[in-house]
Amino acid sequence: MNTVIAFAFRNRFGLWSIRYTGRFWRVALNDQPFGDYISAAGAHEDLVRGYCFTAPGGLDPAECGLPEDLSEWEPVHQR
Repeated sequence: MNTVIAFAFRNRFGLWSIRYTGRFWRVALNDQPFGDYISAAGAHEDLVRGYCFTAPGGLDPAECGLPEDLSEWEPVHQR
């Protein structure tokens, strides 16, 4: 089985990720975490709407051009 353990999206601000830690889904920008969620979908929704902690560098994720649909993010599979 090819389990998704993370979703990633790169833009001019860097590499955004929503990664499963074993207990929760962690939102990060360039490997700097700034929020934990119980689901990837919940993390993504809060991230693209700006209902999360401020991203590193004081960025408002809602203003960073992140895709509204999680299917547009690159899935990372467990090996």
